[in-house]
Amino acid sequence: MTRLLLLDHEDSFTANLRASLVCCGVDVEVLRVPRLSSGCSMSAEHAAQNFQGIVFSPGPGHPEEYPASAAFFAALPPTLPVLGVCLGLQIVFLSQGFDVAPIGRIPVHGRREPVDFHVGSHACQGEVVLFNSLGVIAAQKNIAQEYQVVVGADGRLLVASHRVRPLLLCQFHPESFASTAGVPLVRAFVGQCDSPNPLGLC
Repeated sequence: MTRLLLLDHEDSFTANLRASLVCCGVDVEVLRVPRLSSGCSMSAEHAAQNFQGIVFSPGPGHPEEYPASAAFFAALPPTLPVLGVCLGLQIVFLSQGFDVAPIGRIPVHGRREPVDFHVGSHACQGEVVLFNSLGVIAAQKNIAQEYQVVVGADGRLLVASHRVRPLLLCQFHPESFASTAGVPLVRAFVGQCDSPNPLGLC
C-alpha cells in the first residue's frame, strides 16, 4: 500500500485532508510541525526512505514562521512527489526564492472560484474554495519557466505543477466539501506517488 507522510501545521483542515487521502486508498502518517519550530522529529532522509509521497498541510500564519518545514522540503530528494496545500504551496514557493505576499486588506474565507483544468488525465471541473490571506503572484520572474500554472481571477496561483519535479501545489483547499474540483486533484497526486513523474496541467 502507498504510504504518505502528512506534515501537519496545526491546522483544523488537516484531519479533512488526511481523510481525503485515505479515501484514495493510501496509508497516511501525520507528523506535527508546530509554528516557529526549529526542526522536525523525523528527518527528510528517513521520510524519503519510508514514504512514497509528502504532503504539506494548510496552516495559519506566514510561511516564514515554519522554518522546519522549509528545511524539510529543501532536504527532500527531487524525485519524491510532494503535494502542498495553501500554506504548503506557500512554503514550497518561498523555499525556492519566490515572494509570498498579502492578497489584500481582507483575508479570503470560503470564497469559491470556478475552475476547468486537467491534472494529468484527471479533469478538475467545477469550483474550488479558498481560505487564505497570503498568495503567490503568478507573474513573478521564472515561475512560468519552472511551473505549469492555473491562475486565479486576482492573478495569484491556484494550482502549480513543476515541469521537472513531481511537485503538485494548490492554493485552494481540495479537502473542502465545496471544492468540487478537489477530489480529482488529490487522486492525481496519489497516482503520481505510484509513478513519480511531473503532472502536466492544461
